[in-house]
Amino acid sequence: FKDVPIRPKPVQQPHPPIWMAALSPETFEIAGRYGLNLLFGAVFGLSPEAADEALFSDLPSEARVTRVPALTPEVLADDYERSARQAILLKAVSITADVVCRSPSAYRVLFGKLKFRRLLHRIERTERGYRIVIDGPHSLFDSVTKYGLSLALMLPALEAVDELRLSAELRWGRRREHLRFNYETRGVGSAGGEAVENDDVRGLAAAMASLDTPWRVAPAERLFDVPGLGVCVPDLTFTHAKTGRAVHLEVLGYWSRDAVFRRAELAEAGLPEPVVFAVSSRLRVSEEVLDDRTASALYVYKGVMNPRAVVRRLNEVHARLCSGQGLV
Repeated sequence: FKDVPIRPKPVQQPHPPIWMAALSPETFEIAGRYGLNLLFGAVFGLSPEAADEALFSDLPSEARVTRVPALTPEVLADDYERSARQAILLKAVSITADVVCRSPSAYRVLFGKLKFRRLLHRIERTERGYRIVIDGPHSLFDSVTKYGLSLALMLPALEAVDELRLSAELRWGRRREHLRFNYETRGVGSAGGEAVENDDVRGLAAAMASLDTPWRVAPAERLFDVPGLGVCVPDLTFTHAKTGRAVHLEVLGYWSRDAVFRRAELAEAGLPEPVVFAVSSRLRVSEEVLDDRTASALYVYKGVMNPRAVVRRLNEVHARLCSGQGLV
């Protein structure tokens, strides 16, 4: 129950003793996870031997390997070498990856995975492909371990492109020695696959679809490249049912203030189609960063995105598009 006052408060903290009847090893794990006392024995249909085996089953030291995937020696060696590269990137301050894919859709999926992993990055067009600059774990003030894990999980997607040239600036050892790690590979052209999206984007799309609005929502498929400034990768595309005009949305909830200002520069330089940039209030950015002279707009949200607030911003952008005066 939420918001229900309890009087008087229990003397024991965090709560009075709680006993839980255990009928299976799974119940033992639940009780151990929450720090509860156990009631078990023959009366509950549990033999002494089974109780003794399950009593400490939640401890890491009691974990058992019950199945091993079928791996060839070559695959095992490749996984080991990739793990070594992932460990090196945990010491990175910044990573620069020049990537070449054989299809535009493969780029789109690759960039979507960067956003899904919540990696701080910027993308620039190169002569043959794209350059991705990713902030490394050691560029952050906190959450280094969690961010480093996301970076490690991104490496297989980078290695799956047709061509990858990666360079990482490292801080190595206790003395934080400045080192550089260079790595090149040619993938098997398996970059792409199914697009991924984070829970915030998926939740907003579902909520928007349930509202009675003239806007139809779909996963975005386009990339917007502004030479010299960077690449914008929208998450969703909204199409007005009456006019057919499209307005895109890109979520920047976990990025940095600098990333927001770079997006403002893209919008002021003139994007092919308008984009609403959804920005978390934690980044302390005002919606007035983009004024009415630009076709695009900022939407600052607190906590989670409000679908009705998004509709209001879409309607405002649509109205400016229809008037078409002095917009960039």
